[in-house]
Amino acid sequence: MQFTRIQLDSFKCFVDESIELQAGVTAMYGANGAGKTSLLEGCFFALYGADALPSGKNLADVIEKGEDEAVVELWFEHDGNQYHVRRQVREYETQTDHDVTLTTPDGPIEDPGPVDDAIEDLFRLDADAFLNCAYVRQGDINKLITASPSDRQDMIDQLLQLGKLDRYENRMGTTRNGIESVKDAKEGTLEGVRSDIDALEDRELEQQLERVESELDEIGDEISTLNDRIAPLEDEQREANEELESLQELESQINDLETEHRQVRSNLGEERKKRVDLENERNQYVTQIASCESTAADHLEETSVESLDLDAVKSRIEEIDRRLDQIETARDVADERVSEFRDAAEEAETTAGELESDADDLEGTAQERRQEADEKESDLSDPRGTLENVESELGDIEKRFAQSSTTRDAVESYKEEKIAELEAIRGELEGLRGKLRTTRDSVGHARLLLIRGRCPECGQEVEDAPNVSSYEEDRDKVRRLKREIQDKESEVAAKEGTVEEARSLADAAGRYESLESRKEDLRREIRGQSETIEALREEANELEEEATTKRARAAYNRTAIPHLEALADRAARARAHLTDEMESLETEQRALSEAQEVLSEADQKHRERDRIDERLEEDVDPQIDHWRNERDRVESELEGTREELDPGRIQRLERRRDGAAQWQSVLEQRRADLESRQGELRSEKGGINEALNELSRKREQRDTLSDQIDRLETVIQQCEAAEQMYRDLREDLRTRNVDELERLLNELFDLLYQTDSYAHFELSDSYELTVYEKSGEALDPTDLSGGERALFNLALRCAIYQLLTEGLSGRAPLPPLILDEPTVYLDEQHINELSGLITRMRELGVDQIILVSHQEELVDAAGERIEIRQDSTTNRSHVRVESRDLLA
Repeated sequence: MQFTRIQLDSFKCFVDESIELQAGVTAMYGANGAGKTSLLEGCFFALYGADALPSGKNLADVIEKGEDEAVVELWFEHDGNQYHVRRQVREYETQTDHDVTLTTPDGPIEDPGPVDDAIEDLFRLDADAFLNCAYVRQGDINKLITASPSDRQDMIDQLLQLGKLDRYENRMGTTRNGIESVKDAKEGTLEGVRSDIDALEDRELEQQLERVESELDEIGDEISTLNDRIAPLEDEQREANEELESLQELESQINDLETEHRQVRSNLGEERKKRVDLENERNQYVTQIASCESTAADHLEETSVESLDLDAVKSRIEEIDRRLDQIETARDVADERVSEFRDAAEEAETTAGELESDADDLEGTAQERRQEADEKESDLSDPRGTLENVESELGDIEKRFAQSSTTRDAVESYKEEKIAELEAIRGELEGLRGKLRTTRDSVGHARLLLIRGRCPECGQEVEDAPNVSSYEEDRDKVRRLKREIQDKESEVAAKEGTVEEARSLADAAGRYESLESRKEDLRREIRGQSETIEALREEANELEEEATTKRARAAYNRTAIPHLEALADRAARARAHLTDEMESLETEQRALSEAQEVLSEADQKHRERDRIDERLEEDVDPQIDHWRNERDRVESELEGTREELDPGRIQRLERRRDGAAQWQSVLEQRRADLESRQGELRSEKGGINEALNELSRKREQRDTLSDQIDRLETVIQQCEAAEQMYRDLREDLRTRNVDELERLLNELFDLLYQTDSYAHFELSDSYELTVYEKSGEALDPTDLSGGERALFNLALRCAIYQLLTEGLSGRAPLPPLILDEPTVYLDEQHINELSGLITRMRELGVDQIILVSHQEELVDAAGERIEIRQDSTTNRSHVRVESRDLLA
């Protein structure tokens, strides 16, 4: 895993800082309190949020004083994929909001909870484990040494992922307890079911069902017998009723005939009276007809009609109506034409004025469009000039690539190739410098021995000592290594120039794409403006043409006004002539209408008289004959029916019918009682069957619960076996990890602390640490000196790293190793040994090591240097990144 970039906005002492972080070793240096630790805390806060803050701190503490919002963004690589996390903290008067987004190859994840879970799944470490594993804080370098064995066991188990086995064991125990609760509940349910089964079996449901079914059969047989006895009684009543109905029909016929006889006699009298009334009415109509014809003759004297002919009168009235309609239409037309011509003259005057006003407006708008087009034409000079500059810069970039050793498409690969070549040469240079330091140390040590003449420890002569005997050879080797280093530094400088040129070409390629996009934007802008100018000028031409047309139409309207006024006067004179003719015709029409009314009335009286004659002949007289015949027929039928009816036979039939009905009522009551009992027994049978079904269901439920309880017991046993498996596996892994960790700890401490004082270290299964001197004496690690404890702690931390690497086999790349002031407790003799430890960690797969130190030797040896400076006036920190070639 590797941090690639950190962006801090108003986070603690940083206002707006963006730092690119490289693989390898990066050294941070600066004055105390400048913000080095805050920068590291920004990385951890981006990943774990509030969980990464020191105890007692809250989210609002990360916001710079005077600000209400802080944003931290971290870009990192992990397992070959790119990730980006952004956390934002905003403080309000009553609350603090916390938003976070994690961008992954599978898409974004939002909100603190889901993001924190995703980070833990990604690294397989929670916040505490990540910080304890990756971060050796300033001042707590002895944390693993001073911890109690149980705390040390918890810390190391968490780092080595053994804590998961505890969680799995606890989860399995929780699962087992849950299953036991379910089993207990089902056993309680089973007991209740068994109790229900016993209660149902005690009711002897089968015997009850047999008794009810037997009684139902007996009742069914008796009801069938009753039905057989009731049927003949119903037949006897039906036959008596049929005979009674026949006799009753005779009585009804007599009554009907008597009623019909009375009605016929009444109808005959009414028809006779109707004939007398009609004859009187006919005589009245004759008198009225004579009066109407005399009145009509008087009215016709004032008209052109000479006879009392209704049709002639109607014909003349229709003729006058047609002429009046013609005159009315002609008058309406004349009125319309007068109004039309006068309105047309007024409209022509109004339209002419409006057309002239519209023409003035159109000409003014056309002038505005031409002026707007000229202004836009002037504005085009700026984008056209910018387009020329862009095209010129594009040409320069194309010429530059034409003169280079690569192309725009291949420039990124070219840059990476040159950077790789530079890194290889830097590695060779570092190897030479390491050899030079070792040889110089040997020469210095030999020189010191030669000056003293004897070894300060053993007192022996130094002439034959290994370092003294090769003294001159080592001095020649130092001079040769210096020359080789100078040559290699020149080669590095040349390669750095090539890399810088490659990076500049890559930037130019990116600039080229940006300029290409800008060129297209400018072209579209110029093309759009040109089209707008052309449209404005075309619109101005169209407006001027429309204004000319409106002025011509206004002149035409003014010439038409005198002609329209003359036509209006002519139409008014024609209307006056038509009015005179209409008044004469209306006078004649009134006289004809009065004559028509009287003649129509006389004609109606003629028709009424004829109608009465027709009714007397065709209706009244035949009806009188009809009702005389009907009277004779009814009287004959009435006499015959009265002779057929026998009153004694009716009484016998009624007694026979009533006796059968009484006996049928007794039998039906008995049948109803039996049917009621039958319904009760059927309900009882249904209840018994339901109870039997319930008994069957309870038995099935009992069997199912028994099977479930047996299966749950099996699962509980499996859970207990799984719990024991996790316990055994944890103890086995802990034992193996302790043995391996002890071996790695001794190897790394020997690498850091090259002395003959201590034989080895021992880490027991209970995580107790013991140091053994060469003499065999056992020491507690806290008895070591401050520098020795610091080296021991670093060795233990790095041993855990190495164990993680070997155990995970690359499936979860290790986080960066952060060393915050690791030299606090080290003397000059052991500070240089840290380089060997860092190299070892890089070989183990730690992609990135970040070192915070004031030691110039360590800072100068880093591949990247980051200086943290603080402005004394604002207390705000700033970052300066410097790339070095001292350590790959």
